[in-house]
Amino acid sequence: MKIGLFGLGKMGVNIALNAMDHGYQIIGFDKNKEKLINVEKKGISVIYSIDSLINELSDNAIIWIMINAGDPVDQVLTKIAPLLKNGAIVIDGGNSFYKDSVRRSKQLSMQGIFFLDIGVSGGVSGARNGASMMVGGNKNAYNTIEPFLKSICVTNGYAHVGPSGSGHYLKMIHNAIEYGMMQAIAEGYEILKESHFNFDLSEISKVFKNGSVVRSWLIDLLSEQLQEDPSLEKYSGKVGHSGECQWAIEEAKEMGIDIQAIKASLDMRLGSQNNPTFGSKTLSAMRYAFGGHKEKS
Repeated sequence: MKIGLFGLGKMGVNIALNAMDHGYQIIGFDKNKEKLINVEKKGISVIYSIDSLINELSDNAIIWIMINAGDPVDQVLTKIAPLLKNGAIVIDGGNSFYKDSVRRSKQLSMQGIFFLDIGVSGGVSGARNGASMMVGGNKNAYNTIEPFLKSICVTNGYAHVGPSGSGHYLKMIHNAIEYGMMQAIAEGYEILKESHFNFDLSEISKVFKNGSVVRSWLIDLLSEQLQEDPSLEKYSGKVGHSGECQWAIEEAKEMGIDIQAIKASLDMRLGSQNNPTFGSKTLSAMRYAFGGHKEKS
């Protein structure tokens, strides 16, 4: 199976390397020529124009898009759709808004093109070594790429979850849950730091991550960060955020569901721009550890 990969940022490159480890032929493209040069040095085959990328693929082309959500995705689809033939499969593996994915699927289906929306979790290390993926869209198209997903995901770490939009909807809620979990960890660690017991947070993390009820990958990542930098001095505490949590809050509001913890977690990130704390530093540390996310400037 030959796959065209559009977008060679942190996630795209690591998915490509993961796929190559499993014998898949990946042809990468990015509008940033410097990225193409750097990626080629890693052994990934690259191509320098969209037309050439499509020509390199078979009639039943498979294109995986791994770029920022919003207009950039629409711009790519506008460019590639006229070049693709009936039966082609286009995958959006970014964090797109689910209603956009429903719209894009309808538009492409009129041209005989299948569109799959895939929520990808696991951060950069997951993309490289085994991710978790939530797939929405046409079941036959999913069946076509299922062997590929099985190769690049962790065991039992992927599923077809429903029609178009459902993959990105699930990832939206996943990320909202993630916000709440991270916020609880951050608040707990801030209390520990300010307590009169003078806790060694690195040692505390070792206990939390081994057998405790709150053990998790997030605690593991924070433990590593605290071992390197016990005061998290390299972080300002001005926490970045993406759109998924806000989308989830708006969705819940439409449904009449009260999600206080998740909403509070977003409010805290917004407030951290003017009032950073040690707790917000722990959020930045976790975000950087799993996704390479830089703090909001």
